[in-house]
Amino acid sequence: MEDPNSRLENDLETLILETFAKTEGSLFSARSLADQLVNEISATTLKRKDPQQFFAPDQYTLSIHPDDIQLLIPDVSHTQTILSKQLQTALEKNGFTLAREPHITVATDPTLDRWEQRVIGWHSSNPLQFMPGDAPVHMVDHRQPPENAFLIVDGKHQFVLDREIFTIGRRLDNHLILEDLHVSRRHARLELNDGHYYIIDCGSTAGTYVNNRQINRHRLHPGDLVRIADSQLIYGEGSGAPDLQPSPHKAAEREKTALDTPAARSAADRLMDRTRPMELDGFHANNQITHPTSIKEADDAKPTDASEPNRAD
Repeated sequence: MEDPNSRLENDLETLILETFAKTEGSLFSARSLADQLVNEISATTLKRKDPQQFFAPDQYTLSIHPDDIQLLIPDVSHTQTILSKQLQTALEKNGFTLAREPHITVATDPTLDRWEQRVIGWHSSNPLQFMPGDAPVHMVDHRQPPENAFLIVDGKHQFVLDREIFTIGRRLDNHLILEDLHVSRRHARLELNDGHYYIIDCGSTAGTYVNNRQINRHRLHPGDLVRIADSQLIYGEGSGAPDLQPSPHKAAEREKTALDTPAARSAADRLMDRTRPMELDGFHANNQITHPTSIKEADDAKPTDASEPNRAD
């Protein structure tokens, strides 16, 4: 009898080959991508005994090298939609149950080798929390963050969201620090409102993008891809969060304590202005673009939305 995983892998390989552009000289392997998807599904599937059901994860991140995306995926949004539908077809055909329609987010990672792929899968909610016919007996507290809300930073690290406001930027007193001269000192923030996280651009020069669209304010949904300069943040929530290392970009408590005075913050800003990211093995630190220090800092632009407060530079 054929192994169910082998059947799923064969079905996925066939569907993937129909999706990706055929490029001369391409070393893209549909088999490798199908194999990684099956491995993630096998590792994260949740099982209910009565009635017997196998719940596959509904959120996935596919990271590949930026040059490969340009060759293979001319329209990222369209490809994400097609891949998600194909994955749903293959899973249902092979007996898996989905708590909601699956979503695949395509992201870039220049630290990957050419034609290398990395897949991460997780559940946006816990399908085993309530048995059929059961109903939640608790009221939702809109002051509390969504269950296990998190950001996946550059496809590698997990940043837990567990408070009402998070700030993102280049300055050292942000909750999430992105050391990239394209990033404003106070670039964006996440705010908890009615039990949901919203991302708000703080008048940054480079802008904040969600699913390739520039935003001023946007309610985040699982699978949303947030782009800030060269950093990619994927929003997720639910009990099935991927098992990743904590983000190294998080401000340490000692750093925040050291920056507790206006004079210290001013000194830190001056230091950051004249410091260039380090380079290692041909890649810029933290996947950043390095700029000559003579380039004028582009943080002087006013916010595009007058209703949003100015960033605290």
